[in-house]
Amino acid sequence: MGLPQGRTNNTNGRPIGSKNKYSDEIRSLIFDLISKNLETINEDVENLEPKERLKFLTSILPYAIPKLQFVTQQNNNPPSREDFAEMFDKIFPEENSSLMP
Repeated sequence: MGLPQGRTNNTNGRPIGSKNKYSDEIRSLIFDLISKNLETINEDVENLEPKERLKFLTSILPYAIPKLQFVTQQNNNPPSREDFAEMFDKIFPEENSSLMP
Protein backbone atom coordinates (compact mmCIF):
# COMPACT_ATOMS: atom_id res chain seq x y z
CA MET A 1 0.00 0.00 0.00
CA GLY A 2 1.34 3.43 -0.93
CA LEU A 3 1.64 6.62 1.02
CA PRO A 4 -1.36 8.85 1.67
CA GLN A 5 -1.99 11.59 -0.86
CA GLY A 6 0.32 14.58 -0.36
CA ARG A 7 3.03 12.58 1.44
CA THR A 8 6.39 11.52 0.06
CA ASN A 9 9.50 9.72 1.24
CA ASN A 10 11.66 12.19 -0.70
CA THR A 11 12.04 15.16 1.66
CA ASN A 12 14.54 16.81 -0.72
CA GLY A 13 12.17 16.75 -3.70
CA ARG A 14 11.37 19.61 -6.03
CA PRO A 15 10.11 22.64 -4.11
CA ILE A 16 6.47 23.63 -4.52
CA GLY A 17 6.00 26.10 -7.35
CA SER A 18 9.37 25.43 -9.01
CA LYS A 19 9.32 25.08 -12.78
CA ASN A 20 10.02 21.92 -14.68
CA LYS A 21 13.59 21.77 -15.99
CA TYR A 22 12.64 21.85 -19.63
CA SER A 23 9.50 24.04 -19.61
CA ASP A 24 11.24 27.29 -20.51
CA GLU A 25 13.41 25.60 -23.13
CA ILE A 26 10.42 23.91 -24.80
CA ARG A 27 8.40 27.15 -24.73
CA SER A 28 11.30 28.96 -26.38
CA LEU A 29 11.59 26.30 -29.10
CA ILE A 30 7.83 26.43 -29.81
CA PHE A 31 7.89 30.24 -29.91
CA ASP A 32 10.82 30.19 -32.37
CA LEU A 33 9.09 27.60 -34.55
CA ILE A 34 5.89 29.64 -34.71
CA SER A 35 7.76 32.91 -35.26
CA LYS A 36 9.74 31.48 -38.18
CA ASN A 37 6.59 30.03 -39.79
CA LEU A 38 4.11 32.80 -39.04
CA GLU A 39 3.56 33.71 -42.69
CA THR A 40 2.89 30.09 -43.65
CA ILE A 41 0.57 29.65 -40.67
CA ASN A 42 -1.40 32.76 -41.68
CA GLU A 43 -1.75 31.46 -45.24
CA ASP A 44 -2.89 28.08 -43.98
CA VAL A 45 -5.50 29.67 -41.71
CA GLU A 46 -6.78 31.82 -44.59
CA ASN A 47 -7.15 28.70 -46.74
CA LEU A 48 -9.31 26.94 -44.16
CA GLU A 49 -13.06 26.73 -44.55
CA PRO A 50 -14.83 29.29 -42.34
CA LYS A 51 -16.05 26.59 -39.93
CA GLU A 52 -12.57 25.10 -39.59
CA ARG A 53 -10.97 28.57 -39.27
CA LEU A 54 -13.34 29.41 -36.40
CA LYS A 55 -12.60 26.07 -34.74
CA PHE A 56 -8.85 26.71 -35.01
CA LEU A 57 -9.07 30.27 -33.70
CA THR A 58 -11.24 29.26 -30.74
CA SER A 59 -8.80 26.47 -29.91
CA ILE A 60 -5.82 28.85 -29.68
CA LEU A 61 -7.70 31.74 -28.06
CA PRO A 62 -7.12 30.54 -24.45
CA TYR A 63 -3.37 30.79 -25.06
CA ALA A 64 -3.66 34.43 -26.15
CA ILE A 65 -6.32 35.70 -23.75
CA PRO A 66 -6.63 34.18 -20.28
CA LYS A 67 -10.04 32.89 -19.29
CA LEU A 68 -11.99 34.97 -16.79
CA GLN A 69 -12.81 33.30 -13.52
CA PHE A 70 -16.04 33.64 -11.63
CA VAL A 71 -15.66 35.79 -8.51
CA THR A 72 -18.03 35.69 -5.58
CA GLN A 73 -18.49 38.43 -3.02
CA GLN A 74 -17.38 37.40 0.45
CA ASN A 75 -19.06 40.30 2.23
CA ASN A 76 -22.60 39.44 3.34
CA ASN A 77 -23.39 43.03 4.33
CA PRO A 78 -24.75 45.07 1.42
CA PRO A 79 -23.47 48.66 1.07
CA SER A 80 -25.56 51.35 2.74
CA ARG A 81 -27.04 54.41 0.99
CA GLU A 82 -24.19 56.46 2.46
CA ASP A 83 -21.65 54.04 0.97
CA PHE A 84 -23.30 54.39 -2.45
CA ALA A 85 -23.34 58.18 -2.14
CA GLU A 86 -19.64 58.16 -1.24
CA MET A 87 -18.79 55.89 -4.20
CA PHE A 88 -20.89 58.06 -6.50
CA ASP A 89 -19.03 61.19 -5.33
CA LYS A 90 -15.68 59.50 -6.00
CA ILE A 91 -16.69 58.37 -9.48
CA PHE A 92 -18.54 61.55 -10.49
CA PRO A 93 -17.11 64.37 -8.37
CA GLU A 94 -18.71 67.06 -10.56
CA GLU A 95 -22.20 65.55 -10.12
CA ASN A 96 -24.37 66.19 -7.11
CA SER A 97 -24.73 63.08 -4.93
CA SER A 98 -28.06 64.42 -3.70
CA LEU A 99 -29.46 63.07 -6.97
CA MET A 100 -29.41 59.65 -5.36
CA PRO A 101 -32.71 58.77 -3.58
